[in-house]
Amino acid sequence: MKKLMLLSLLVLGILGGCASENKKAESSSSSAFSESSASTQQVEKIDFTTYNTGIDFEEFVRDPEGSQDKKTILAAKVIQVMEADDLVQYLGTIQTSPDKSFTVALVISKEKITNKVIEGDEIRVWVRGLGVYEYTNTLGVEKTIPRFLIDGYDIV
Repeated sequence: MKKLMLLSLLVLGILGGCASENKKAESSSSSAFSESSASTQQVEKIDFTTYNTGIDFEEFVRDPEGSQDKKTILAAKVIQVMEADDLVQYLGTIQTSPDKSFTVALVISKEKITNKVIEGDEIRVWVRGLGVYEYTNTLGVEKTIPRFLIDGYDIV
């Protein structure tokens, strides 16, 4: 009987020790996840006030190569959505005055997409110049337009 009780206590002690080790492992694993998640959020934090640069949009149209990495805020109507492996590109129109509009290419990493943007959506975007995008339209006409990297967006 004593042997049976001793054996039972031994088994319970081993099981109790294993359970506390699992809890420690889970705890350190979840704290590591929290730390990595927090550091990712810190990296992704963007100061959108730096995009209010006062740069005239037509500067991007006149000199897209010279406007690379310059920040601005745009409002665009999406006219086409093109998806690739890690990126989504939108063709959009920018209305600079009642009688003047421009087509632009807007590129975003799929991991930054919080709400799906579809054709016809109006979006406000915080962007950086990326140079130009060249394409052939449905009429066979070659086009060169300014291209921007989206750092943040809102569907209006």
